[in-house]
Amino acid sequence: MKPYELVLVLQASLSAEAKKEVLDSVESLIGGSDVIKQKDDAGIVPAAYALGGKKDMTHINIVSYYIHIQPSSIKKCTQGFAFLKGLVRHFFYSMGANQVFMTFADVQKALADTLPVVEKKK
Repeated sequence: MKPYELVLVLQASLSAEAKKEVLDSVESLIGGSDVIKQKDDAGIVPAAYALGGKKDMTHINIVSYYIHIQPSSIKKCTQGFAFLKGLVRHFFYSMGANQVFMTFADVQKALADTLPVVEKKK
């Protein structure tokens, strides 16, 4: 088993029930609780650009998983993800043995602690 971070980009317009269905399907495809070590739902955030050129895709819902799976399983997962309505994009990031999974809140805090605060001019 190899550690990966799986990042999902979901439509921000999904209802809570539809989002749960998509995440349940993703979790089933990747192997369930046996492979999922941690989950982080960052919530709805502004997209850097309108995804797919669609004006209603200016906000997205980000969900990340820290998982341990066989590298050969990624292709099967990717094929299954293609049929999930509401899942816009997904990314598997291979993690090294010394890398730590960070939640969105952890990253935001680290950035706030590291980067200087710049006051906006009025």
